[in-house]
Amino acid sequence: LIRRCVGGDDVPVGPLCKDVEGDTVSFLPGQDIFISTWSLQRSQTLWGEDASRFNPHRWKESIPGKGGWLGYNPDKVATYQDERASDYAFLPFGAGQRKCVGDQFALLEAEAVLVALLQRFEFKAAEHRGDVEITTGATIHTAGGLFAEISHRTDRRARKNGKGRKPVSTQGFASMEKRLTGSVAQRIQPDALVVPTARELRMLFTAQKEDVRKLADAPELEDALEKAYKQCQEITKEYSKTFYLGSQLLDKDEQRVVWAIYDWCRSTDELVDGPEAANTTMDDLEIWEDRLNKIFQLEALEVTDPSDLAMRDSVKKFSLIQRPFQDMIGGMAMDLVKDRYETFYELEVYCYRVAGTVGIMTLPVLGFDPMQNFTEDLQEQTIAAAMSLGVAFQLTNILRDIGEDAQRGRIYVPLEDLRRFGI
Repeated sequence: LIRRCVGGDDVPVGPLCKDVEGDTVSFLPGQDIFISTWSLQRSQTLWGEDASRFNPHRWKESIPGKGGWLGYNPDKVATYQDERASDYAFLPFGAGQRKCVGDQFALLEAEAVLVALLQRFEFKAAEHRGDVEITTGATIHTAGGLFAEISHRTDRRARKNGKGRKPVSTQGFASMEKRLTGSVAQRIQPDALVVPTARELRMLFTAQKEDVRKLADAPELEDALEKAYKQCQEITKEYSKTFYLGSQLLDKDEQRVVWAIYDWCRSTDELVDGPEAANTTMDDLEIWEDRLNKIFQLEALEVTDPSDLAMRDSVKKFSLIQRPFQDMIGGMAMDLVKDRYETFYELEVYCYRVAGTVGIMTLPVLGFDPMQNFTEDLQEQTIAAAMSLGVAFQLTNILRDIGEDAQRGRIYVPLEDLRRFGI
């Protein structure tokens, strides 16, 4: 055990200390203390000649004190110092509950597994194979194992508990299709102006990861992929210097994926905001979505376009989901037909579609640190944060470009707010 001394102290020398002058050892404030629990637990000086033998009843008996140690009294076990009272106090074998939450969960899991085993199997001690000894490292366990003869239980209770888990009804559970099935044009209808929830997106991430895991190995296309990613890199470097600079902080595979995503997003935006935007129709967006569908049909179709090839490889490597890409195309459709937004909710849908989606696209690359996303709730918080960040960026862009957008005949500030303030 390693503990840090907060205030400094002089600690009495114990019976196992060697080569120590004086009766105390001084610890300075902030000094780390290494406590060798191995020595304490195996010490014959403290626990007697059978200290190394497995004896689960040891702590029901009194142990006389030695030297500066007062010994062990089972009647006073509840009053002994343990980790609930002090970070650097230690009493081996049964000093009470530890404050470490991880230990408590581990114990609960072990109990649940033990119950499941005892419900289904009979355990009978096997022929004795020598002394049962204990050993210790980070945990205490038997040196050679506990041998037993195991057989299936045949009584009624065992049959009752051996039927396996009952089917779980999913009625009323939130669920989503892996991709939107309607046309792009349908996404601008009032009832389609929705922002997916963090839970729905988390479920899509989970399903996509499982589907990608089941894929058979694809033929190697190293040269073609290198050229495809190189093209994405050059486009990112030329058209978004800040985005490209940020990508330099990532690992190689992560860099390549965010370049591919940027290239796809830029090509999508160019449909309604590029040099040829005046000629773009809803049919063009439908064709663009058909290309997207082919990218995400991971095994069905051969892809030859370099940008599409880089995207398909990115989907396989990082389990990207299709929904945010489709939603971005829906945002382009809104730009194609809408130049005013009646309510803030309409504007929020638009901001999610054209910017919040980028956070969801890149989340498998940038956001799901397993050390911070180890529960579904934490994953959903991360997803919601990624969406909110993109929406905030887009709202900032709108405020920055109010004049320029007005000259182009576009007003993104909600009309209800303009009326409210008399504008």
